Amino acid sequence: MVFGISAVDYQKEQPAKMHFLLHIFAFCLLAAVTYGHPPRCGNNEVYSDCHPPVSCRLTCENYKKPPQACPLICVSGCACQSNFVRNSVGCCVRPSQCYKKYT
Repeated sequence: MVFGISAVDYQKEQPAKMHFLLHIFAFCLLAAVTYGHPPRCGNNEVYSDCHPPVSCRLTCENYKKPPQACPLICVSGCACQSNFVRNSVGCCVRPSQCYKKYT
């Protein structure tokens, strides 16, 4: 026995430690891949680490009267560029294009 751990106990602990280390490695690898590169955004969109949640974003329906009470939280992802709003199909357009029909 070395330092209060028998050889049998030591051998039993090794698979659990390796399993744990493998999970930590996989998590770090996934985080590096996921957070290493921002996603590609669509036309008239930019990636932002901090933009308003969906309920507070400007859309064709609300840009003339924007939401007043918005939570102070950040959401990362693609957001419309300045002076653009989301239309009913999720594209960022100028407000002057909001009521045009898309085919």
